[in-house]
Amino acid sequence: MIRLFLLLIFAGMVALEVTAMLHVGTILGVGWTLAWIFASTLIGIGMLRMAGLTTLIRIHNKLRAEILPTEELIDMGLILVGAFFLILPGFVTDGLGLLVLLSPLRWIFRRFILTSFGRFFPSMTTPENQGMAEEVIEIQREN
Repeated sequence: MIRLFLLLIFAGMVALEVTAMLHVGTILGVGWTLAWIFASTLIGIGMLRMAGLTTLIRIHNKLRAEILPTEELIDMGLILVGAFFLILPGFVTDGLGLLVLLSPLRWIFRRFILTSFGRFFPSMTTPENQGMAEEVIEIQREN
């Protein structure tokens, strides 16, 4: 059932992208349409490098301070998804990729993910669980 659902989503996205490319191609022309697709791929790669590097630095700093980098890890996942959407050829995926990659809008997706996972893992979003070196219980096994 899930495979059929994913197949329908994939087929719908392909149909939507082809329709968008045909409409944009008739307005801009083939050359400008191909130039946009090529430029969006380069922009996606560049934004992945820039945003990914700054997020990795934030993750590193939080880990050095022994703070769990939950939001930064979610940001990194969103950056990867957004860059993937920009690298894919198409106009709809470019729009989705830009929405995810733009930092002011990314917090909306991050909050949605945190609240969704917070239902299943309540300790993930609580402030007292931000320290990594909390309590260690050592168990020794006797032979």
